[in-house]
Amino acid sequence: MLLALFLLCACDRNAADRDEARALLAAIHVVQDESSLAKRQRALDGLLGLPLLSESHKRTRELCHAAHLGLLRAETEQALARQAFEAESSGQAGAPIPPARAHAIAELIARSNEALEDAKKRFPGCESAMAGLVAQAH
Repeated sequence: MLLALFLLCACDRNAADRDEARALLAAIHVVQDESSLAKRQRALDGLLGLPLLSESHKRTRELCHAAHLGLLRAETEQALARQAFEAESSGQAGAPIPPARAHAIAELIARSNEALEDAKKRFPGCESAMAGLVAQAH
């Protein structure tokens, strides 16, 4: 009788882990969508808010959140730099960009590059952890 109860609990736990892995994979998939920056930020916030019990799932969420957040930051800084450059360039055709504005744009580009490098370092860990999730989900 105890053995049957133990096996039943173990099966329920395996099903719960599998369901949690599937939910985490779905949340990460939403973050990977190449939609607007604001929509992806909301997806990242949703990923952090996903209730998880498994410590390995929590680690996977943290790894993937950090990687995708770095990528989102890089894209955001790049978009800001592009907007600033276009605003400066659209004024007077052929006029040089004031040094202070040029420096500010260069800073945005530098921050974008730093965030991109950081994200590139984090993605292998996220991808490896996701491979484990895929195995658990099936």
